[in-house]
Amino acid sequence: MKKNLFWAASIACLCASCANDAVIEENRASDEIRFRAFAEGSTRADAVYCPSNLPEEFNVYATDADNNLIIDGDLIKLESGAYVNKTAQRYWPESGTLTFEALLNGSKESDGTVNFSVADAAASQKDLIYARATGSKTDGTVALNFRHALSQIVFKAKNTNETLTVKVSKVELCNVNNSGVYTLPSDNTTDNSGETDHDGTTYQTAGRGSWNSLEGNASYTIENEVILNSETTSADISAANGSDALMLIPNTYTAWDATTAINDATEGTYFLVTATITQKVNDNETAVKIWDGEIAIPVAFSWVEGKRYIYTFAFGQGNGGYDPENPENPVFVPITFSVDVDEFVPASEVVEAGGK
Repeated sequence: MKKNLFWAASIACLCASCANDAVIEENRASDEIRFRAFAEGSTRADAVYCPSNLPEEFNVYATDADNNLIIDGDLIKLESGAYVNKTAQRYWPESGTLTFEALLNGSKESDGTVNFSVADAAASQKDLIYARATGSKTDGTVALNFRHALSQIVFKAKNTNETLTVKVSKVELCNVNNSGVYTLPSDNTTDNSGETDHDGTTYQTAGRGSWNSLEGNASYTIENEVILNSETTSADISAANGSDALMLIPNTYTAWDATTAINDATEGTYFLVTATITQKVNDNETAVKIWDGEIAIPVAFSWVEGKRYIYTFAFGQGNGGYDPENPENPVFVPITFSVDVDEFVPASEVVEAGGK
């Protein structure tokens, strides 16, 4: 009953870090705090940052060795190719070490946490990034290497049966948290993964914060029609370059148990894939409709911050998926055959040699 026509593969490593350089010096015009940034290519409607996509602004905080607040969320903006402190000019103290924290798309509380909520629409979801570093006047430049606090979710589809035509119009990811509290790390985020196109494989574990107080029970929808057939066997549901990829809070989730109809009280995570599926018959001109509507697919998630997960729905690999209103029935029921053959039964007639 629970064999899936679809499979969901997770591929790790979005862009584990982005980089910003901050220059902070003491009380002369040449020693004011200056910033330059290093970030990367956008992969969605609202920016995802890494080396080739520079953030246009961020906030920076700094404390001294006694934990006195020296800079409290100054707004740094990119103007004419240079980062400018729009709050005030800041300078290095004469001596001592400062700890710097930078943050984009979130506001740091006094206890070092960030309250964060995920927007309903993918195009409005923000890439929450943070950085931490220490430095002193003699260092000259403070490198702020940003990490991603969220997970990125992308959808694809493929068709492995040349007799099928599959039109997918919508994917909904259901029953995940949409708000939480992120605690910034106590270690520096100095090391980066080095990639420039979200294709790096080095995941930095040091300098990571943590999520807690997760709440909400949200669903997120991607609507983008793709058609799979014998000629087009694979497609991006999340649009070209993942422009409507989801940016969600990392957590571990248990799959819906597929025993009762889906409703507002349903527990566990699952996909709802809206699809129309037809199959060619003998003359290859006529098609029989196999399914038209939503397909519920139970799936467990275990997301980690700073990683991209690509879920590929594979059509044509066996039974799988459920009618969300009647999960006792699988969406696909392949035609199979069982075979038995009668034994030859001996006849009792006797024929005399020579005829009559």
